[in-house]
Amino acid sequence: MATQPTFVGVGGMKCASTWVSACLRDHPEVLLSEPKETSYFLTRTGLPDYMGYFGGIEDYREAGEFTPFYLPNAKLVSKRVHDTLGPVKILVTLRDPVRRYISHYKWILGRREDMPRERFSTLDLRNFERANSIEPRMLEYGHYRDDIEVYIERFGRERIHVMLFEDIRDEPLAEIQRVYAFLGVDDGFEPPSLRERVREGYVPRFELLERAKVQTYFVLKRCAPWSIDRLKQLRLEVLLRKINASKGAPLEVAPEVEDALRAHYRDEVEAMREFLGRELSQWG
Repeated sequence: MATQPTFVGVGGMKCASTWVSACLRDHPEVLLSEPKETSYFLTRTGLPDYMGYFGGIEDYREAGEFTPFYLPNAKLVSKRVHDTLGPVKILVTLRDPVRRYISHYKWILGRREDMPRERFSTLDLRNFERANSIEPRMLEYGHYRDDIEVYIERFGRERIHVMLFEDIRDEPLAEIQRVYAFLGVDDGFEPPSLRERVREGYVPRFELLERAKVQTYFVLKRCAPWSIDRLKQLRLEVLLRKINASKGAPLEVAPEVEDALRAHYRDEVEAMREFLGRELSQWG
């Protein structure tokens, strides 16, 4: 049985980490932190404080967390994780960087005062440039290869397991069972969360409600992190999503923007093809 966390999920962002985490929490041999995203290694280090996220760890074979911000902060986080936990296993979720960018754009839209829905509801070239000036890291978050290399150098290739959003969407049971096998737990288990759809980003219908939700999340995460997953178990997040998902037309993305994104990520996609040893036809 585990005496300290044995794996860390590091992202990327908008790449199905929530679904993977739910399936990990379902497994009787796996303990997932409360909350799922501790963000601990972004600001701190040290095992005693970190163990507070893993009550009852001695009853489980494997234990860990999943914080998507850990991937784009690889240099800082990889050292802190290794210094605190030693050579743990690293879980990575990736996605077509173009679709990842668009999903992230949807998520930001209406949730920030500087990106109101009425001005940014069409992703044309003008808004593309505006959005990148407001949140330049949206483009950076789609550059995975260098960040993964940092984790490989720190932990070794054999301790890195990479999942693709597109594989999770198309073959969810096979993908999560590969994760179970990588962690060394019963890979024949079928998690109840398997039936949950891999969620796409959505444009909020009521911007003030969405901002209030986001602010409440950050306050609870700071002051009562244990409450985050309890609220998810009560499906309050799902209810708010149903209430606040826009009933109008989906985000309109101009073909010129998709072309610009494909051009921007062309070398990145090629690098990931070589790294993963597969064609990545799902990535355009």
